[in-house]
Amino acid sequence: MTIRTPIIDPHLHLFDLAKGNYHWLKGDNPPTWPHLERIRKNHSAVELLQALPHLAGFVHIEAGFDNDSPERELAWLAEHVTELPYKAIAYACISAAPERFAEQLAQLQQAPNLVGIRDITEGEDGLRLSAAATQQNLALLAKHQLIFEAQANFAHPSYRDAICQLAVQLPDLTLVLCHAGLLSAMDDWQEILSSFAPYANILVKFSGQEMLAKPLAIQPAFQVLLDTLGAKRIMLASNYPVCLQQWQYDELWLRYKQYWPDPHSWNSVSYQNAADLYGLKV
Repeated sequence: MTIRTPIIDPHLHLFDLAKGNYHWLKGDNPPTWPHLERIRKNHSAVELLQALPHLAGFVHIEAGFDNDSPERELAWLAEHVTELPYKAIAYACISAAPERFAEQLAQLQQAPNLVGIRDITEGEDGLRLSAAATQQNLALLAKHQLIFEAQANFAHPSYRDAICQLAVQLPDLTLVLCHAGLLSAMDDWQEILSSFAPYANILVKFSGQEMLAKPLAIQPAFQVLLDTLGAKRIMLASNYPVCLQQWQYDELWLRYKQYWPDPHSWNSVSYQNAADLYGLKV
């Protein structure tokens, strides 16, 4: 099997270890992932195209380049990426004091290709989804027509409720759940994903399964995503280069195509939904 249709990858990371901080990766306590050596090195858009010539564009998700000055990562991307159309999701703390959040957002908006922010709220940090300043800050994000990419374990009922509440309170805000909500084979995918179904401004990206100790098999995961949310609210993504723990970049996309249960909606989940949501003109 080969991929002969264009792909937009809505969740990947590029690294320049000499210029960025990447404390989570280069510090004294890096992830205990297998094959970390495949990840802890520079990664460029050139490598992506070499691996997958049908890649038509991508969305770069902040990678901890410099969380004190996240605009530096956007400037690096603008200088570094010349081979492909791209959009960028930057880092910003959703529970920051509103004045600080507004100031940081204004700085980020000076850079090209910004389409939203991500704030990782895994573990106890999920409490920040319902922090006092979060709704006000995300309302400002929505006002500027920017996206919030949420990364938390949404098997946790209170974090799930917080996201659904934000979807109701801020109907003009688009919320994207990264890595299929970090759900594992131990979770009830049907029940959890069905709780998001009533909120049209919540979308899900399927990626990052290599980070889970017990991921659900790809075929049942795809089927329950399709059954609960419909193809228009799903995007397939790589989480490159973290995916290299298990799959080469092209192999991962071939696997997605092989197991996606509805060939008629393949173009939607692998290209069109991301093109429409992030405004990628390719």
